[in-house]
Amino acid sequence: MDKTYIGRRYEDGNVVIVASGIKAEKLEHHVKHSPDGFEWGYSGSGPSELARCILWDFLGKEPTPAAYRDFTRVFIVGNKEDSWSIDSTDIATWLSNQPEEVLAQ
Repeated sequence: MDKTYIGRRYEDGNVVIVASGIKAEKLEHHVKHSPDGFEWGYSGSGPSELARCILWDFLGKEPTPAAYRDFTRVFIVGNKEDSWSIDSTDIATWLSNQPEEVLAQ
């Protein structure tokens, strides 16, 4: 199923939505690195948590640390906008170019 991950910065916090078809819901936060939530635009625990949770939602299972570390670098760190989106086609293309050991768990 095609999904789009949409991030928005609001004064009271950041929200990441997963949109698929006509359904949209908040991205589930599987707390590990950042109990305060998701962030983007720099390298740190909030961006790492965001990458991990996007990949977890997309893959349907927890991603390897190597996978979400690389995903953070490619999709999250350089994204300094207050509003952004990443679609499932971009994620699938990125995953298809990853070495097997990065994805294996």
